[in-house]
Amino acid sequence: MSGGAGPYNGAMRPPLPAVAALLLTLGWPVALFGPAVLAGGVLAPADGIGMYLPQRAVVASAWQAGQWPFWHPFQFGGMPLLAVIQAGVFFPGNWTFLWLPPGAAMNLTVLLAYWVAGLGAWLYGRAIGLAPVGLLVAGLAFVGSGYMVAHLEHITMLQAAGLIPVLFWLVERAIQSGSLRHVLAVPPVLALQVFAGYPQTVVMTAMMLVPYAVWRGWRRGATGRTVVVALAAAAALGLGLAAIQVAPTAALMAESSRGVMTYAELVDDAVPWRELPALLFPYMYGTVPEGLFQVPFWGKGPWRDELMGYPGLATLLLAGVAVLGAWRDGLVRAWCVVAAGAGVLALGGQTPLYRLWYELPVLRMVRVPGRHLLEVDLALAMLAGLGASWLLAASPGVRRRVAARAVALVGGAMLLVAAGVALGREVLADRWQPHAPPGLDVALALDPRGAWCWVPLLTLVATAVALGWLVRVQRALAGATLAGVLAADLLVFGWHQGWRQQLPAAAQVALAAPLAPHDRPRILPLPTRPYPYQDVAATLAVGYPQTSALANVRAVNGYEPIVPARYAGLMGRMAMGGGMTAGPAVLLPGHHGLDVLQCETVRIEAALAARPPWAAALAAPRWQRLGMAGSVAVFRNVRALPRAWRPGLVRGVSAERLAAQVTADSAWDPLAEALVDGSDPAPRVVTSGPVRVTTRGFGLIEVETKGPGPGLVVVSEGYAAGWRALAVPPPLARLGGFAPDVELALALGWLPEHPVVRAYGLVLGVPVPAGHQRFTLVYRPPHWQAAGLASVAAGAIWLAWALVAWRRRRGWA
Repeated sequence: MSGGAGPYNGAMRPPLPAVAALLLTLGWPVALFGPAVLAGGVLAPADGIGMYLPQRAVVASAWQAGQWPFWHPFQFGGMPLLAVIQAGVFFPGNWTFLWLPPGAAMNLTVLLAYWVAGLGAWLYGRAIGLAPVGLLVAGLAFVGSGYMVAHLEHITMLQAAGLIPVLFWLVERAIQSGSLRHVLAVPPVLALQVFAGYPQTVVMTAMMLVPYAVWRGWRRGATGRTVVVALAAAAALGLGLAAIQVAPTAALMAESSRGVMTYAELVDDAVPWRELPALLFPYMYGTVPEGLFQVPFWGKGPWRDELMGYPGLATLLLAGVAVLGAWRDGLVRAWCVVAAGAGVLALGGQTPLYRLWYELPVLRMVRVPGRHLLEVDLALAMLAGLGASWLLAASPGVRRRVAARAVALVGGAMLLVAAGVALGREVLADRWQPHAPPGLDVALALDPRGAWCWVPLLTLVATAVALGWLVRVQRALAGATLAGVLAADLLVFGWHQGWRQQLPAAAQVALAAPLAPHDRPRILPLPTRPYPYQDVAATLAVGYPQTSALANVRAVNGYEPIVPARYAGLMGRMAMGGGMTAGPAVLLPGHHGLDVLQCETVRIEAALAARPPWAAALAAPRWQRLGMAGSVAVFRNVRALPRAWRPGLVRGVSAERLAAQVTADSAWDPLAEALVDGSDPAPRVVTSGPVRVTTRGFGLIEVETKGPGPGLVVVSEGYAAGWRALAVPPPLARLGGFAPDVELALALGWLPEHPVVRAYGLVLGVPVPAGHQRFTLVYRPPHWQAAGLASVAAGAIWLAWALVAWRRRRGWA
């Protein structure tokens, strides 16, 4: 059954039943999401509308304008874009935004992620010799798993996860055949996984795949060991191909608060011990209240995506069959090790293992232990496929005994949980009530007569009957019936996970035209709730980041985990659920951050504006109430500074002194005096004068100024390492587009430049000499040219290697 020795291994042309298994697997996400899409919904719930869809719309607009998407002008007063790895700038699955409206593009992008996952599971299953029913079960179990459905809002996770079985397939086939053909496919696929935008999944993949490759290769003898060495070289080439993304991201991470993580942050969102029964009873902690299920989500938060790992009861039964009947198969044992190890990691700090995890340099950045349910779900899917295939090959008596034991094992565990809840419901309710939302009676929610209990038990009965039929007749129809029960089980689970209530409509995310940066004043959108994306209409009404970008409006806050720490420190701690502000401090008279960032308008939901701390701050003379826009109150900041200016004084101060003056000195005038990073506190007189600014693109600003003496031009655009002020730039069209000679000139410093300094701790300052001056501010990520050369070099090595392998045509001979 393993090692490609089965009757349907990957080296053969797939028979019709295997092709049917692939098509049915690819049809599962269409069945789940199709009704919502046909009803006009966009598969972008929660973070999907709050971050991923707007990011991709901005990236596509930059590409359509013929510019590199280096800079994001629509949030945080401007910040790097390519360096934000979750934007997926280089990932082909996101290029749908180049040709389709955002809603249709997002829907196709999501479906592509599921289809790649299903295809990868099918290819790997073929390589290890799974029968068609095993291929179908493995594909359905992975594509429809709790992790893959619950993380619908995180498109980067889906895209990166879908490539894991593809990499396993390439490694397995390379080791089986001893040929370079599959080894040479590893670098681009690994680079694609990096480009997908979720580095944690790359680390998780390496944790599984490296031991797997070493184990499989060493068992194949000298040829296998040679293949393992070649795979290591291929992996290095893959990371080299991805250097163009990795280097800018690493530079931004070093400037952000995410560059250092405490142990408490690392272990947040682990799977609690008490919630392990949800692997058997997926509705035990609530669902979307409708139909049979009337208990809302409770326990670890309302969305619960980090805790969802339900694999389907048929998956558990067939995995049990694999363990009980085919334990001697090395693949069964390997995937059991993956499932057990990842399961322990998913518990986070509840076991001693995570303390060791925190001490390891790279692994200590892999946060949210609950996301290790990805490996658990993948391992169980592969075990289920192996178990289904074993049933078709075992003798009648053996398969009946093993199937009966698997049903007894899973069924006994479910009955034990149900009986334990029934007998100890009052005790459990007293202990778990603090984890319930206000108004929810946990004792009532845990009533074993509820749908949370009897729906899974009925599903178990249906699964056991279908399994018994397959064991008895071993026909395609019986196998299809068992897979159909699994598909229905996962569809019911997926349909009740909350994403349908949070989908925006296609009309809500439509763009009148491709987004283009502009010089109009910015806004500060503030919702009532720190995480408002469950209410799509309210989020779009207030323009909460990053949704303001969809209306071509620049904002001074945003929704992004990797934010420069200096900015976050001055403007209020950036939290994924809190936007830019942790409170109304930025609205007080002594805080000048919004003024410096050219924030002219605050859009705040009326309910929040009426609360005492916010109402008191907005009562200050600096805020002029303009009226209401539906449920949103609009205020004008009468102190907002222009897009660019030349102050008469410049003073160098420490970061601490600058923060005190920018955030708490109501008498200070930032228009008259600029603060820059430095150690000389004595004010330096400079000359003022007119400044004209024209934004030409994504990280491309043209500036013209005139003064009788030296001066400092302040441009209200977010400061980041990588800004250059070119005194004699090449034509702007080439500067923002694809011009290798310009990139080379920038890298070697051949173009005359003015220095760029950080002004007010937030924005750009450019010292200029006397007279009429014209210069162009250009943003390029740090180490961009070196990273690009590294990627080009890796690509050249890969092509040369492929050419040599093609000419030899005989593998290692």
